[in-house]
Parts: sequence; structure tokens; C-alpha cells
Amino acid sequence: MHNTYRLAGHTVKIESLYPQVHTLCADYRTDDPPEYVITTTEADIAFERAKSARENIQEGAPVQEYEDSYLETLAVYRKLAQVLVQEDVLLMHGERGQAPAPCHKHGRDRLRYAVGRQGASEPQHCLPAQGSVHPDPQ
Repeated sequence: MHNTYRLAGHTVKIESLYPQVHTLCADYRTDDPPEYVITTTEADIAFERAKSARENIQEGAPVQEYEDSYLETLAVYRKLAQVLVQEDVLLMHGERGQAPAPCHKHGRDRLRYAVGRQGASEPQHCLPAQGSVHPDPQ
């Protein structure tokens, strides 16, 4: 399966084995040509499964089993984060309406935080001192 999405201001074609990631990204679909292509494989899913098991063991928790379709969403998210960091975008996951971390101007550069699905119309957000989410003023 494959579709192209506008994520954190960039067009990304996602080629996946399962439809779940496309369901999650449906609101961001675009017909624009992709800047990046993310492809997942069974090896990516196996990596996410092994990583999850290692973390469970390190935390002393029972090893949880996840469906391949869910693990694939993690693989896509990991690959997307690796691509977007090259564009000075730090991809972080947060709860709806909550920014996961503060961002601030640092010299002439600025970090932009893309906060998953919460930022559909404004994917780059900052957390100001009072804690509300707002678009990063360029």
C-alpha cells in the first residue's frame, strides 16, 4: 500500500505492508509529489518487536505482544523522525492538546516540534511558559 501525506510541512510517500498507518494519516493525504519515501519491510517490524521486548525486560515488565500492523506504525514513525531531523524538525509524540516539550529560539536557528496528529493544520508547535500549544511564530 502507498500514499503521500503532508507531515510537518513536508510531503512523504509511505509504502507499507498494512493499511493501519494510512488510516492514521488519512487526514494528511496529498496529491503533491513526495519529497521523501518511507518504505517498511518485515525486518522493520521485527526490529520494533525486538526493541519493545528488550524495553519491557529492562523495565521488569512482562513482554507485550503487538500486532504487526501496529509495529509497522512505529517503524514508519521512527523512519519519519530520522528523515525530518535532517530538516531541523524534531518529531515527538504527545497527547491531544498537549505539547510534549518546550521549544525556543536558539541563536538564529529554531527547533520546530512536529507533534503527531494533533497538529493537522499547524504541525509545528511550541510550548510557551503557560503551557498551551500554539504554532511556532516563524
